[in-house]
Amino acid sequence: MFIADPIKLKQVSELLGCLRQVVLDTRPKYQWESVGDLYPVQTYVYIKPGCIEGIESGVYYYHPVEHQLLLITPAAQLEPNIFGAVNQSVFERSAFGIFLIGQLKAAAPMYGELSRDFCLLEAGLMTQLLEMSAPDMQLALRQISGVGFDRVRDIFALDKNALYLHCLLGGAMEVREEKGDL
Repeated sequence: MFIADPIKLKQVSELLGCLRQVVLDTRPKYQWESVGDLYPVQTYVYIKPGCIEGIESGVYYYHPVEHQLLLITPAAQLEPNIFGAVNQSVFERSAFGIFLIGQLKAAAPMYGELSRDFCLLEAGLMTQLLEMSAPDMQLALRQISGVGFDRVRDIFALDKNALYLHCLLGGAMEVREEKGDL
């Protein structure tokens, strides 16, 4: 799945660039749709020690307007067991994790009980965009289910209305040269 090659910060920056906010006709916009144009899903990135050149390990918030990683918890280390037995080896080989977090307070005034559902749909669209973009940066992503997020929630500094939605683990992708034509 992942190879041990070093990852450059530029690769991760370009990957996260697909989540960057742009302005079209004076309106903020993203590369995916969000019900009511609320965009309540936020992106957090966990970087393992020594895995990405040019950035220290820890938990970061990805700021889509500034296209910056903002350090939340320096030198944070996640334990493999929060990813469940089936995904521990994937975590151990990964270099970083992307965590999608829904801000229910942003969606609740408009959508009430449906807010969670709309956040999950948006997280799915963001996941698809990340997965489609990663190979261009020679990165691989793997979707992870069964994450024991509540055990590490505090290092993400989330408020009580924030809802863990999904996780992708990432690392360097083995690049194979294609041979021949169809």
